[in-house]
Amino acid sequence: AMIGSWEWDIERDRIWWSPQLYRQFGREAIPGGYNYLQYLDFIHPDDRQPMQNAVATTMETGVPYEVEHRIIQPDGTVRYFLGRGALEKGPDGRPVRLFGTGQDITARRAIEEARRDLERRLERIRLEQKLQEAQKMESLAILAGGVAHDFNNILVSVVGNADLALLDLPPDSPVRENLRDIQKGAERAAELPRQMLAYA
Repeated sequence: AMIGSWEWDIERDRIWWSPQLYRQFGREAIPGGYNYLQYLDFIHPDDRQPMQNAVATTMETGVPYEVEHRIIQPDGTVRYFLGRGALEKGPDGRPVRLFGTGQDITARRAIEEARRDLERRLERIRLEQKLQEAQKMESLAILAGGVAHDFNNILVSVVGNADLALLDLPPDSPVRENLRDIQKGAERAAELPRQMLAYA
């Protein structure tokens, strides 16, 4: 589980870690243990204040803390940790000992970050697909509108010429019926561009 344990003798200001925690921090045990300030130096500078705040709150209230933070190993490697601590008070009610665990959660954080990255990529792909679909629909609408406009112009010419031809023909001309059929066909054909414009 990558969990180590620790305890801090507050009055003597000495911290002892389990062998597992020393390995995880990349540190060697030293005679007498580390002090609190030395421990804080192992924590990433951006995470020191939140850790100090959590410890101070636990010392004041007695409520255990749980803080995610980064540590820096001697070779510069940064690891993510979940630190938990609880307080023990003496008979007079003063804090005498803080103890808890440190769990290396670097692998878990990497998996979570990879999952978030994958979700971001999938969302970007979905948005790109929606944009492409919208662009396709826009292109179709423009095309349909253009075709409808051109088709209307052709129909106007057909109907207009049929009307003029009817005006020039005598009332009993057998061609009149053919021209009326042309007019009716053009009127029916006019429905097509209206539908295309409605679609557009």
